Amino acid sequence: MPSFNEFYSNLTNTGIANSNRFEVFIAPPAVLGSDLDQLTMYAKSVSLGGEAFTTNTFRGLQRPDIFATSLNPASELAITFMLDREWSQYKIFKEWIEKMAPFGDRLVYPADYISHHIDTNALDRTGKIMATDRSFNCFPMSVGKVRLDHSEKNTVPILDVVFARKTV
Repeated sequence: MPSFNEFYSNLTNTGIANSNRFEVFIAPPAVLGSDLDQLTMYAKSVSLGGEAFTTNTFRGLQRPDIFATSLNPASELAITFMLDREWSQYKIFKEWIEKMAPFGDRLVYPADYISHHIDTNALDRTGKIMATDRSFNCFPMSVGKVRLDHSEKNTVPILDVVFARKTV
């Protein structure tokens, strides 16, 4: 087991990741055909999906045992966006949803509404990318309601968006 001094030395040399230094890049889908760089600046928080196993209980001679049966990767990416004065971010996602289903219940071809990838980059103090989580074939599954709050001064309206995603 390392001593405290060894631990502290390693910590000083490598550092600890900061959860408040990140950026999000969303590749625009064909239905939007526009640059989505403005969304990067307004991402307030991101919840990256995890992975979990499904399990099954095997009843042996002695006692029941639990075993992993298959890997079940999370298929969602949740991002909370702050809204600018014109609510541009809300308008982008509203347009994306409307163009996915222009005739109500009939969807356009998936290749038109799927974003090729969404990158979430963890940054160090200098802005250098330290780690990237890349999600493929993404589209908004859920665009939440805009939350407004007058209980505190100078609050920013926020919007929760949940994306379906495939990870590699």
